[in-house]
Amino acid sequence: MADVVDPRLNPRDYIFIQTKKATGSVAFEKRLLASRSKFLDAAAKKDHGLAVITLPPYLCTDTAAEVYLDYIHSNRIRVGYYHSHRWFPFGVCKILVDLYLLGQYVEDAVLQDDVMDTLLATYRDGQNEATPWLPGRLGLSAAYDHTPVGSPLRKFLVDIHIWAGCVGPQSDRTHKVFLQELLAELMSRKANDSVDDLYEAATALMRADEGARKKGVTLQLKPPSEDKQAFSKIPASVSCCDYHKHDAGAECGNKKRKRELEEDKERAAKKR
Repeated sequence: MADVVDPRLNPRDYIFIQTKKATGSVAFEKRLLASRSKFLDAAAKKDHGLAVITLPPYLCTDTAAEVYLDYIHSNRIRVGYYHSHRWFPFGVCKILVDLYLLGQYVEDAVLQDDVMDTLLATYRDGQNEATPWLPGRLGLSAAYDHTPVGSPLRKFLVDIHIWAGCVGPQSDRTHKVFLQELLAELMSRKANDSVDDLYEAATALMRADEGARKKGVTLQLKPPSEDKQAFSKIPASVSCCDYHKHDAGAECGNKKRKRELEEDKERAAKKR
């Protein structure tokens, strides 16, 4: 394999994740990777030949595998090493989406949770810029084409559109399932509205649907906000655990979240 490996180790001590590099693959030490999922453990226990994971075409991105390797050694997701822009650029988002999909493929749920925390943290950093961040067409399509219904990544992508208060450019919003889930979430959030408000919302959608049928066009539900800062903040009620793989109410394995839980317990004890 083309990647540089520790000369003191035998190639059989590695799991090689195949990328679209002309040179081959990214090498991971089995002892660091095998315990992260049943899938990786099975790959590490291969009886003959080298342990090679061949990724499906949508995942054959060099950068995601390289960021994963760095994450395995440092326990940090350092996409900034590959993209040094000041705020949340499209390129970084696409890498994080690819990294999440890589974690899904190799069944590394901890990586997936950490990617969601990074997405939330990066979005929060991005709010200091003038424009609320929304994903591009490629990142949105990659997420929706390769994740199941109910995926935390899908939930995040729907939620950030609601936080930003806009659907985004119509030329970029061509994924039907995403638009359906966005509409469904918008309607579900109106459950506690008054009958009058619900009636107005239903009437507006009915009129929009009638206009689209007559004109044969796809409707953009809401234009981007004129006040670019108005909707860019993450609501205070949002928790990183809303986007994690663990069950609702379960204690989070995320180290940062564990510290927050400990601090909450300490504050509660002081109030007694």
